[in-house]
Amino acid sequence: MELANLFSSGNTDLEKVKNYMQQVHDYQSNINDGAGPIVGMVDAMKYEKYLEDKTLPENPTAIDDVIADTAKLFQGVPRWGHPGTMLNVIPPANLLAAAMANYADLLNINFSQDHYAGISMSSELEVVKYISDLANWDWRKSAGVFTFGGKSTNLYGLRCSINRASPNSDKEGLAGNRYFFVTSVKGHPCHHEVAGWLGLGFNSCIKIPCDDFGRIDLVKTRHEIETRIQEGMIFLGINLTGGSTVELEIDDIKGAAELRDIIVQKHGLNYQPMIHVDAVVGWAWLFFKGYDFDDNPLNITPNVLSKIKETYTDISGLEYADSFGVDFHKTGFTPYISSLFIVKNRDDLYKLGEKKSIIPFSELEYGNYSPFEYTLELTRSGRGPIAALTALKSLGMNGYRELFSKLLENIDSLRSGFSEKPCITLLNPNSRGLAALFIVKPPEYEHLELQQLLSLSFDETEKIKSYNVDFGYYVEQLCRNQKISFVFTATDAFAVNNTNVFLGMQKAYPMSPFASQSFIKEFLDKLDVLKINFDKGEYAHNILQHKPVDMVYRK
Repeated sequence: MELANLFSSGNTDLEKVKNYMQQVHDYQSNINDGAGPIVGMVDAMKYEKYLEDKTLPENPTAIDDVIADTAKLFQGVPRWGHPGTMLNVIPPANLLAAAMANYADLLNINFSQDHYAGISMSSELEVVKYISDLANWDWRKSAGVFTFGGKSTNLYGLRCSINRASPNSDKEGLAGNRYFFVTSVKGHPCHHEVAGWLGLGFNSCIKIPCDDFGRIDLVKTRHEIETRIQEGMIFLGINLTGGSTVELEIDDIKGAAELRDIIVQKHGLNYQPMIHVDAVVGWAWLFFKGYDFDDNPLNITPNVLSKIKETYTDISGLEYADSFGVDFHKTGFTPYISSLFIVKNRDDLYKLGEKKSIIPFSELEYGNYSPFEYTLELTRSGRGPIAALTALKSLGMNGYRELFSKLLENIDSLRSGFSEKPCITLLNPNSRGLAALFIVKPPEYEHLELQQLLSLSFDETEKIKSYNVDFGYYVEQLCRNQKISFVFTATDAFAVNNTNVFLGMQKAYPMSPFASQSFIKEFLDKLDVLKINFDKGEYAHNILQHKPVDMVYRK
């Protein structure tokens, strides 16, 4: 084999790449019908057994053989564009954005500094400007960097918080167990995980109860902060939730910022603790900035319009935050990975680096833009910023508004359908989020309402939990074997709202732009049939020997 065939000769050799991708696609088409939510059929795989006879080839393998051997590994991957794929807040990728991201890969762009990336790094600056404008920030004072995921945006936020409180910590380290920050009990698990990664320890993350609306309780927040300050501890800041994955709950951002200012003044702090908002899901409702909710040019249904307006009002509180995270690969319809950490004051970002004399923004030009001087990564891919910019421009404000209004109308219809079924208890009928939460009830409990279910004994609730987990994996098994055209998520790690009761439940996220009202009706009808069959004992041995960890709400 000519090794040169595997490389570009100086141009991008698109014909080669197109041919390779076509071969992969043809291989996939030959081994599955391409019609379902999941690519192909997946049998149980023991990874050790898969690997035990694998050996690195001594000589180059023929391209056709490499494609055939590697293409089969796409089996079991969800097709996020299929209307029946309702597993999480993961939408299909904007095709133009995917093409641009892949073109950036072909050029092997390195976003460490513009010397290696040409003027393509202006894409990152442009995206930061657009997001700053949406948040009512001064884009000449803000800054941002694309990083390796939503967890990293929270890590950056906490690292900036540490730097404000202890500017010399990068050289001298952190003294003892003196530091703390607060988040809510509904905050994403990564809020305390990043404290572990940064050496603060999980216990430095103080989890505050929420009010009846699912927002962090600011009265209790103040008490916890002031108690610790009086004990001589160092307050780093508040990590707020800017749109939870399931219910889209948004903390009172302005209220938290005002509380922070009160604490600074009262306790004479010589620094300003950070207000970081984990807005990786909820940021996208900023696209409704400027939308005429009275005239409603997109003819959004009244119930959904009211929820969108309420959500936009809450997320517009980002104006008062110091930093926040954005996942374009979640609610931006952009390929993985495309996460942005953005700060209102660019000095918070610049000061993370060892080099303190960063060039003023007004003097930034091609040849002196070097984010590696202050970013966690020395090497960064260009695909995230390029893809995000492409998605923003190709969809525009109204494109995103239209996408989200249709998604939310589908979810509203789904919840309405669930609420009419005696065998199902809908848990979030009035939610403004992207998921429908529901309990599938065993036959002997179908006559009970939610409050009655919550009053059952521990053994009975455990039975309902097991029933729901098994039903969820029954559905997944049928989908993976191409018997049905939809799949959703089962979890046993999610407590019923405002309780400590884990009944087990299903989560359905109809995120596809191709979902329709007719598909929702067909899905609801088919679910009745599955429930009947499941109760008759049609539950074969699950193809997944170990049930997956619930990624969003793990215990």
